[in-house]
Amino acid sequence: MATIMRQVRLAEAKAKLSELVEEVRRERNPILIQKRNTPAAVLVELEAYRRLQDSEDRLLALQLREALKGKKYALRKVLAELEK
Repeated sequence: MATIMRQVRLAEAKAKLSELVEEVRRERNPILIQKRNTPAAVLVELEAYRRLQDSEDRLLALQLREALKGKKYALRKVLAELEK
């Protein structure tokens, strides 16, 4: 069952940032920060962020692997392109 994400206005987030960081660390629930009633950012605990980054990296690797399937490239050419 998904937890409803708490929402705070940007002004409140600025005033209570330390408290919000501790809340996110303690409860492990993200907090949505709104600017002018529009979602602007999400405060998440570090481990959750790392898991998201890892998932994104794995997805990108799978997409690249699929796109390059059956194709061959010279390593020196690829490295030269990456240095540009």
